[in-house]
Amino acid sequence: IEGKSDNYIRLEYNPNRPDFSSCYGIFRALKGYLGLETDLPRYRIYGSKLFEIQISRSIKPIRPYIRALVAKDNVQDGDHIKGLIEMQEDLHKGVCDGRKKASIGLHNLEQIRFPLKYTSRGRNLSFVPLDLDRKISLKEILSSTDVGKKYSYILNKFKQYPILLDSKNEVVSFPPIVNANSTRLDRDSTGIFIEVTANDPNVADLILAIYTSTLSDMGFRIHSVILNEADGIPTRSPNMRASFISASFTEINKCLGTKFSKNEIVQAIKHSRLGIEKIDHDIVTCLVPKYRNDLKQSRDLIEEVMIGIGISKLSPTLPLGNVSGGRNMTSIYFDIIRDVLTGLGLLE
Repeated sequence: IEGKSDNYIRLEYNPNRPDFSSCYGIFRALKGYLGLETDLPRYRIYGSKLFEIQISRSIKPIRPYIRALVAKDNVQDGDHIKGLIEMQEDLHKGVCDGRKKASIGLHNLEQIRFPLKYTSRGRNLSFVPLDLDRKISLKEILSSTDVGKKYSYILNKFKQYPILLDSKNEVVSFPPIVNANSTRLDRDSTGIFIEVTANDPNVADLILAIYTSTLSDMGFRIHSVILNEADGIPTRSPNMRASFISASFTEINKCLGTKFSKNEIVQAIKHSRLGIEKIDHDIVTCLVPKYRNDLKQSRDLIEEVMIGIGISKLSPTLPLGNVSGGRNMTSIYFDIIRDVLTGLGLLE
């Protein structure tokens, strides 16, 4: 907690929890810790043939991956939009590595004419970028606008640039630089279209899962987008399939220095918003939501048990061995050499 008043609490979160980039991610975790909602969160994704993106072969050497979703059926307000944009900024700085690994575009669904085409175009293509009122070329965007100059290094080695076009060949987005002004998101929008373009598909999937869970918690209905690869099988986005992680009850208690029962450990796991896939003798296998990328090995699961139980319930103990500090022989050896050199009249 960085600060608090009668109306708010200001929090700092660790970069290994990008799902905390919105207050809804914080609420989701708190509900688990407080026992209000436990277990793995479930999200319903509505299928639709209305929303499609055609992916061109020409984009593969430049920025090959795209993921997208549509959020509808909720009244937007200024807080919604502000929160989504703050998320975008945080994710760009963190998991997106300054837009190099991935970049996020937020759009007014009403202004999007499907099907879309994710392809490449030359530097002379022009459109009206966000916050401008006239058409300028891709080359001018990179050389003369603030956002273009800041992120142009990502595209410097390419002669063709990534472009997302609508069904009338109008520019929707010039990733990872800027959106078209025509698709600006505002409080009059009745739906949201989110696209993520990336060089790393795992980062793209993570970001879209974070937005899916956040928008669902806001009350939006999430619709999938069909991704048609030029030489592959069509897939649906977002992908909210859970992953798996396992640990033994014995290892958990040994690492924490506790004697919790299996049931206590299972409840702690559920309080951390993880699901239980199966319990096989001493091994518990858990379901990890798609919006979390920080659970990779058994020690990560043990940390979740510790947090789910409550750190205040753990008692500190003194180590059994002698852990007092001391100088190592290398340090002593170098000090002797320094003394000899000083005695010979040498300076540092």
